[in-house]
Amino acid sequence: MGVLLLNDHVLKAEGVLPGWLTGKLSDVVGLIVLPPLLALLFGADRPGRRMLAIVVSGAALASVNLWPAAARGLEVAMGALGLSARVWVDPTDLLALPALLLAWPLCRPLEQARAGLALTVQRLGLAIAAFACVATTTSDDDEKSDADDAPALENRTAGSLTLLIASTEGAGGCRLYRDDRIAAITLDAFVNRREVTLAEDERVPLAQVAPTDCGAAWVLLPDGDEIFVHWRDLDPIDGFVPEDDGSRLARLITVEGRDGRYTSDLGDDLFRFELGDEPPDPSCPTEEVEHSLEWSLPASPQGFFELDEVRTADDGCLEMDWISQSDDTAEPDTQRLCVPEWAFPFEAREVLSLLLERGERGGHRLQISRIEEEEVTLQLVLFADAGEDLLGDTPVQGLEADDCFGGLSACGAYLRPAELTLDGDDDPLRAGDDAELDSQDADTHRVLVGATRFVDWSSGSCEGAEARRGGSASWLELREF
Repeated sequence: MGVLLLNDHVLKAEGVLPGWLTGKLSDVVGLIVLPPLLALLFGADRPGRRMLAIVVSGAALASVNLWPAAARGLEVAMGALGLSARVWVDPTDLLALPALLLAWPLCRPLEQARAGLALTVQRLGLAIAAFACVATTTSDDDEKSDADDAPALENRTAGSLTLLIASTEGAGGCRLYRDDRIAAITLDAFVNRREVTLAEDERVPLAQVAPTDCGAAWVLLPDGDEIFVHWRDLDPIDGFVPEDDGSRLARLITVEGRDGRYTSDLGDDLFRFELGDEPPDPSCPTEEVEHSLEWSLPASPQGFFELDEVRTADDGCLEMDWISQSDDTAEPDTQRLCVPEWAFPFEAREVLSLLLERGERGGHRLQISRIEEEEVTLQLVLFADAGEDLLGDTPVQGLEADDCFGGLSACGAYLRPAELTLDGDDDPLRAGDDAELDSQDADTHRVLVGATRFVDWSSGSCEGAEARRGGSASWLELREF
């Protein structure tokens, strides 16, 4: 009983152990606690009734994990008692059945259990064990409620049904899943493609990643028929709601037929669409940046260099010549920085530290530092098409997509502007923003944001930043210590 309560109310809640392990642990210890409870109920003084407790416990576990109707029946029974429960059909839970061998000796009553104090302790244990079993049943609802809220497909054919399913998992934001905008969806948007085999009357969620209040799914039936559906503004289904409730049926695809001839029917919350229509113009705000923050890579990824000369090119970008301190015979290396003049406060003849970092996602980060008496006194940090893998010790904590309707690039990537979320600041930075940040480490910390993008999905013909899902941005940080 102690393990059962600890597992379901501490280990599961805190994520101490993987979900599959805590789930199987609940099954094992549940099969140890439940049979003695049933034995007391049936009459533990008779061997036949003790065996009945073992059989009923094992049969109950097997039925709800092999027969969807039994799982739904248990949900209905729990709901009638005012308890929220969601029972999931999972045949691998039958691996816990050998635990009944440990429960069998616990079903045998002790002679001293008939005494007054012992009887009181027995009843107290009975109450705790009953609470543990009920608490375990209801805790499973919290673990999988997100997937339970997702639109689903149900097999109503006369036998098993094998099909392919993929989902956009809500990519592109909920503004995309409107009838007048869904044409922006391409086949590249559908991910997590999986083959599933459904028994008769079995269901499978169309999406696997929460939240599932909006999204689209692609289903390929055995006869080659494709189903494209989308949904939006779905409310969560709170508490116990039976499978035949209208809120669940409204987000359900049902497939009927046999012998390679199938028909499908959609609930009221699902809408069919076809791929290939002309997408509408995007509604995202146009990025307005005075400085592109583009810069060319230095010849060497790190080292000390003398700043030989700084000049302004015809297009307004800065050009600077670097002379390596480790190779006196090397020719000066010219680098371009398309930044405002205030962002490069270094002077000619200074010896500065340069450190280049290449990101795993293709972006770059360059640090230019003035070091005096072994201390950094001035530092410019430049980011080019940088993703979250290059954030490091910056105040930028992440790159999120702007909540707007984006558009398709020439190669087929769906793009939206990205926002830079800051540590401890509710106001994100967008393209063109120039901000002074509070910093405990630096006397002044100024940030300027250049071009940003968020790629919700891409295609095989895209290259560079457009080929990488997620956010990327160019920005600079100037720190004076």
